[in-house]
Amino acid sequence: MKRRTSWLRQAALVVAGGALVLGVAIGFWPVSASVAGGASYSCGSGFVHSRQAWKVDAGSLAQSPETVGASTATPTAACPSQVFRNRDFAYALLALAVGTYLALIASSAFDPGVTPMTTRRRRPRRVTA
Repeated sequence: MKRRTSWLRQAALVVAGGALVLGVAIGFWPVSASVAGGASYSCGSGFVHSRQAWKVDAGSLAQSPETVGASTATPTAACPSQVFRNRDFAYALLALAVGTYLALIASSAFDPGVTPMTTRRRRPRRVTA
């Protein structure tokens, strides 16, 4: 018979699960930046982004006439800081979740609430002559 796990273990599981879900959501959340001409540009997400697309679009935006008072940033200048900040935060949350899960797995051998209270003994076989 197994006993229930401790409230600390249950709280750690909830925190790790929340960090995992939040990390994946932030990693795939789309990021946009204000670029030349005051337009909003979709940079991709922390996990899915294309530097090649940023370079191509920056070349075409750099040749367009600039308006006064608007942003003059190109996608190669505006996107990396925003996208990589989200990616790094998502990686930190995922590392927290994985680390918590590994610690819970490693400590489960020593938790009396998780390990069985009794073990079965094997019966010796009867030998008939």
